[in-house]
Amino acid sequence: MQQEDYITKLLGFQGFYVRDMEVERDGDIEKAILYLGRTEDKYICSLCDNEVTSKHSSWLQEVRHLHIWKYQTILRFEKVKVRCSKLGLRG
Repeated sequence: MQQEDYITKLLGFQGFYVRDMEVERDGDIEKAILYLGRTEDKYICSLCDNEVTSKHSSWLQEVRHLHIWKYQTILRFEKVKVRCSKLGLRG
């Protein structure tokens, strides 16, 4: 099992996996940057739970997570905007 697989299992994020990771230093702070990928190519409307198979647009989202040992943990993942067939454009 690769390192990313162990971290994916420890984090337990539903629908995501750790596809890559790196360590950065910002002054005295060491950061573990985890790049997340989606386990499936489908999306769910955040309001009506309608399944959507294509995205309208996307951007890179960065979120600070809990520390992993001495490292400040940053999650980077693709945030998507979908066009729901029931409600229209949703972000």
